[in-house]
Amino acid sequence: MIDTLPIHHLTRVISLLEKGEIVGFPTGTTYGLAANVLNARALRRLEALKGRDPQKTFSVLLPSHDLD
Repeated sequence: MIDTLPIHHLTRVISLLEKGEIVGFPTGTTYGLAANVLNARALRRLEALKGRDPQKTFSVLLPSHDLD
């Protein structure tokens, strides 16, 4: 079963991501972190939070181009 957030929570998450904030979310086994990939400041913050080498890449999730 997939749990979904109420719309007011989704609106808040979108607002935070647009502002360059980092958002945590539960997955099936652990927590994930989300950032706006188009925001360089957000990516630097994510690197710092994770203690990640800036030369390493991140996974990027994109919607399908076929949304029918």
